[in-house]
Amino acid sequence: MTLKELRIFTLVAELGSVTSVATSLGIAQSAVSRQIADLEAQVGQPLFHRTGRGLVVTEFAQTLLPRAAALLADMKQFSDDAKAGVDVPGGVVTVGFVPGVTAPLSSLLFNRLRQSFPGIQLSIFEGYTGEIESWLTTSKIDIGVLNSYSTDSPIRLQPLFSSDVYLVGPAGSTYITGPTIEFKELAGIPLVHTVTPNNLTVLSHKIARQHGLNLRIEALADSARAIHDLIANSGLHCTFPYHAVAAQLASGQFKAARIVEPSITQKVVLATSTHHPLSEAARRVVKILLALKRELPVDPKLAIAS
Repeated sequence: MTLKELRIFTLVAELGSVTSVATSLGIAQSAVSRQIADLEAQVGQPLFHRTGRGLVVTEFAQTLLPRAAALLADMKQFSDDAKAGVDVPGGVVTVGFVPGVTAPLSSLLFNRLRQSFPGIQLSIFEGYTGEIESWLTTSKIDIGVLNSYSTDSPIRLQPLFSSDVYLVGPAGSTYITGPTIEFKELAGIPLVHTVTPNNLTVLSHKIARQHGLNLRIEALADSARAIHDLIANSGLHCTFPYHAVAAQLASGQFKAARIVEPSITQKVVLATSTHHPLSEAARRVVKILLALKRELPVDPKLAIAS
């Protein structure tokens, strides 16, 4: 069993298509199929279900993926450290951001790295908290910046900052009339939520059930840009932590009221993969991210984590 075979195995599991993997690696589709067949022969059972829509990992293969990803990550780290040396860190560092902090944190991080460590290349992924947690446990990313609403997490977390959650609407919203709004009032307001449930939408529905409320969800969207467009041009509203819409609030495009009774506080935290040690380059990125937290648009009502 070779690292090349493991690489192809993890790529097919991620992309679900021999054609996509062959295109990504610049090799023939037959070579990809042969490598998968050889690997299946070595382990003695199928690794993928062949369907009309592509390849889907078997339950057995799912148990192997974290170990394969960890081996590949260790090899990448060894190669990067050997090429760059500890004093001049280099190589690719993969970072996952939740949508609310992708901008401006990604550009702030890139600019700081370009100045101090030009040998480090960023590979940035955006996803909701559940996706980032999954990417960390499978070693798809080295570092994740995600949201947390509780202390019950299997991943080691370092706090960055906190923000109260607001109801956000268009500048002319007639539903937002003061600095605060009680949660129960959300039941009568047209809302847009995410297609892929994130921690905040799950928590909102949980609170609504506890209070016997039915939220008025009129649309679902799977990107922050689409949600912002629906707020600005369709009169819908959404719950957001302050930092996720700070620019729109400052420009007057949106207006917002802090949700109370109950209030909701979101913590933004940093986590690292637990399946392989961080490279020197990744450790430098962690330090920079922890320093950059003071340059983010933080809710003035809440303190930055020390």
